[in-house]
Amino acid sequence: MVIARKSNPRQILLPLRSRLLIVDHDPEFRRFLVTSYVYPRVRMLGFVPGDHLPSLYLFASAVIYPSLYEGFGLSLIEALACGRPAFAFDAGATGEVLRPVDPLLLVPARDTAAPFARVTDFLSLPPEERTARGQHYREAALSRYTLTKSA
Repeated sequence: MVIARKSNPRQILLPLRSRLLIVDHDPEFRRFLVTSYVYPRVRMLGFVPGDHLPSLYLFASAVIYPSLYEGFGLSLIEALACGRPAFAFDAGATGEVLRPVDPLLLVPARDTAAPFARVTDFLSLPPEERTARGQHYREAALSRYTLTKSA
């Protein structure tokens, strides 16, 4: 399962046998997605309260956060703290959050195919490597973004 938040890509290339869970989408994106070949493998949740997001992150294999105007990126940090890769456009503050953890989590801004390609690459890794990276993401998020440091 892949989660996309605030998504508005024009091209979605899902890895084979994967599903896409979309949180907090806009009506224009929904109209686009209904005509897409991936629509049968998509579940759109709309708005999800923040306290429910960690359980979704733990359920997911990866998180895509294709926002072009992001502030601090708390959702990215939450996903990392859950041990999940959080792929995002290199725009706004996402570079500050993700680059020190793993530069491969950043994709070129507006390249809507890039996050899905990175997810495909991640999912093609051996399970042991995915687990090791997830542990690295968790440890990095918990050590870099304590409440004291982030306040």
